[in-house]
Amino acid sequence: MPAVTDPAPPRRVSRFRPRPALDDPVYVAVPDDGLCLNVFLLLSDVPGSNRVLLGRIDPSAPWGEIGGMTPSRIQETAGRWMLPCRQLFVFEPPAEAARSILKTQLDLEGVALEGPMVTSEAWQRPHPAGAGPHWDLSFLFRGAWPPDRPLAAKPWHELAFLDTASLDPATVGRSHLDVLRLAGYPSNA
Repeated sequence: MPAVTDPAPPRRVSRFRPRPALDDPVYVAVPDDGLCLNVFLLLSDVPGSNRVLLGRIDPSAPWGEIGGMTPSRIQETAGRWMLPCRQLFVFEPPAEAARSILKTQLDLEGVALEGPMVTSEAWQRPHPAGAGPHWDLSFLFRGAWPPDRPLAAKPWHELAFLDTASLDPATVGRSHLDVLRLAGYPSNA
């Protein structure tokens, strides 16, 4: 006899309101543990390689403004490798955010970017986060570091092109290995 399982919850479209009516078939509430709209830059030095630009932030730089990071997130991330990124400002187009990241985090302008590739991942954060899953929608833009430009930018202690397959998960911050995996890069995580 087949095992009896609970039926799957009804599928709802992603149409959100802060407090939808219980009988409203169109809108649902934002997930309990939140929904983030993220933009990541995947810059390489050699087209088609698994080498991607990652950096270690300078915690004294204005990461609250240029990266949307809280003081605790800045301290948690300091010393770890991360991709140039931030969350979208409310109603900001992803391509505009990507250009802003180039300028404010990397001191670059006019770099051609391809994309975005859009990824979606729902995951459960460890306690004491929200009761349900957290949902990340990420817009990934690819490009190349200008060959005539030194590999440095003010808000970073260090920038480097690293092979994604050789990254130690303990040295990478803010779920950036997940982003690289979703983008199709090899990973040992």
